[in-house]
Amino acid sequence: MVLMATLTACINQTGKDAHPELPEFPQTTASRLVVQKLFDHCQEIYYNDVAIVAYTGDTMIIYDLKNDRTKRIPAESFAYIEGYFVTKDTGNIYQGWDQVRFEGHPLRVIDEGPRFRSIADSISAVYAKSGDDGGAITDSLFNHYFYTRYRLHKDSIPFTVQVDADDFYIKTPEGLCIFLNIPYCLEAAISPAVIRKPRVQSAVKPQLQKVPAGGPSSSRFKKFDYAMMRKHWTSGGGSNHYVGALPVFAEYGYYYYEFLVGNISGKFKIPGNSDPFFDLATISPGQFLTTRGGSIYRVSVKP
Repeated sequence: MVLMATLTACINQTGKDAHPELPEFPQTTASRLVVQKLFDHCQEIYYNDVAIVAYTGDTMIIYDLKNDRTKRIPAESFAYIEGYFVTKDTGNIYQGWDQVRFEGHPLRVIDEGPRFRSIADSISAVYAKSGDDGGAITDSLFNHYFYTRYRLHKDSIPFTVQVDADDFYIKTPEGLCIFLNIPYCLEAAISPAVIRKPRVQSAVKPQLQKVPAGGPSSSRFKKFDYAMMRKHWTSGGGSNHYVGALPVFAEYGYYYYEFLVGNISGKFKIPGNSDPFFDLATISPGQFLTTRGGSIYRVSVKP
């Protein structure tokens, strides 16, 4: 506490807004430019010229560009797999939403947890008096069973996507299904980080692209200045009963942008971070969608 107080007294700094005349986004200096926030708190965004699909952590949003319609699907888990957006709702029901019509289809789920526990119990009973729980044998037997039952090639890693903590899509001849309660031994066997084998790739071409983290930046919006408004020491978190949180030096300020949309130019400022704008789709010559910092905006030009 003494260290924090000392640092606070010595280092805290404040600055000035370099351009107080500029409005904060989504307001701009161009009266003909209208910016409307459509969605917020997006953790993942996928896009093409037909639709935008976003995941907020508890909801999948499907936005139909041509018809200006929005569908919201409750989703505790979310993944884009082999042409389907896969969701798990609060009732632990998995559905797949196809990437063309975005129609929902119940997905087959297979729980292999009971099979693993059955093998483990049998092996444990055999080794009870030896002091060895037979864990290595259990793992080997289960993996052999799984690879044989689902006709997986032993010399390669199947195409796999983790959907939830212990739930995985594993590409098998069974078709699109989710395997529940995958034990760690199988998870390790299908992980490229653990097993050095060729990995089977998906043959299904995605129709939507994922917005990349950190850019590239939209050519319509360009930063031209920055002003530090405040520098201060703050708690970095991570403390426990024995060790206090270490202080972290934080900075907050304004980023200033200029833009050119068609023949409309102007400026604005954004507080906080320097996340870039990324353009998603052009709806018409005077209207497009862009995203920044987990929010999706519709930008349009008044006639």
